[in-house]
Amino acid sequence: MTSIRQLRYFVEIAECGSFSAAAERLYIAQSALSRQIKELEQQLGTPLFERTARLPRLTLAGEALLERARRLLADLAQAERVTRDIGEGLQGSLRLNHSSTVPLTGTLLARLADYLKDNPGVSLEIAQQSSEAQLEDIAAGRLDIGLLRLPVLRQHEGVVLHELFSEPLLLAVAAGHPLASAPRVKLEQLREERFISIPHRDRGGLSYLSASL
Repeated sequence: MTSIRQLRYFVEIAECGSFSAAAERLYIAQSALSRQIKELEQQLGTPLFERTARLPRLTLAGEALLERARRLLADLAQAERVTRDIGEGLQGSLRLNHSSTVPLTGTLLARLADYLKDNPGVSLEIAQQSSEAQLEDIAAGRLDIGLLRLPVLRQHEGVVLHELFSEPLLLAVAAGHPLASAPRVKLEQLREERFISIPHRDRGGLSYLSASL
């Protein structure tokens, strides 16, 4: 069976114009190079070079093989690059979900834009999802990255949390409200207040804080 090495050797000889120059570029003995080409010709059942006293010339079969060998080797090199880039996170699809307005926090949007600019082979799949659901999907391998609000209620094996930013939690009240002049307000002070929120004890972030009142 024809090997990739034999095709590389064959292309090198054709491009260098001589066995000796190709052997020098390939850092192998000329005898070893000649032996590989002879084996390749035997496998294909036809000579690839016309051996003259001066320089080898491609036969018609050799010319036909050269074009296809170059294309095959280029495709192989491209496949190796793509595979390596995917393994290093430089190509492929990045699945990223977020909670509410988290992507607007700090410089997250700018960082994402810079990452995509520096890695044009990466496409971004983005959607909104609750914090707890993000953790479940990351643990199950359905999601690569989650942008969520702390605290979270459940820890998942294999999922690592990093705090990227912290921001103050603000309270909006009418100017005449008793808490309007308070420099700081504790959550306990809001227990009897009526305000718009989505309390949910089974979720983290603001939903959990609201449900805790």
